[in-house]
Amino acid sequence: MTTEQEVWNNSPEVAKPPELRHLCGLDCPVTHLMARPPVFGDPEFTLRTVAEIMTRKGVGSLVLLGSDGPSALLTEHDLLFALASGTNLDALWATDVSSLGLLFLDVSDTIADAIKIMAREGVRHLPVRQSGEVVGMVSARDVIALVASLVPDRPE
Repeated sequence: MTTEQEVWNNSPEVAKPPELRHLCGLDCPVTHLMARPPVFGDPEFTLRTVAEIMTRKGVGSLVLLGSDGPSALLTEHDLLFALASGTNLDALWATDVSSLGLLFLDVSDTIADAIKIMAREGVRHLPVRQSGEVVGMVSARDVIALVASLVPDRPE
């Protein structure tokens, strides 16, 4: 089992989005949306530990790493559902409530590709891979921020 400190220390560093982000359109690669490195966790972390990590890191999702690499994604929605059902956060593991069937983007995919996948699959977070390694995360918030930057300001 991975410790919380190992997850904290081993999250890869990804460059902040370029300053030209607002000049990027929907045909740009998803790497323009990767605002922060992905956060990883052990499938056997308790839900409380996951919630604490996600809160401290300021993220809405956590990639669970199994023995063969990324195995699932646990999102703020998964945590909310567990809370609403009266779950004891110290009694369940992350893998008990995480989303299975992990979807990925590749660094060569476009922002338009990400939007289409999010809409079709009903997801708000997509890990981004390069050569099989998860190097970033794209969220619906990232997409909304980009689209908002493309819309001209209204005159006052």
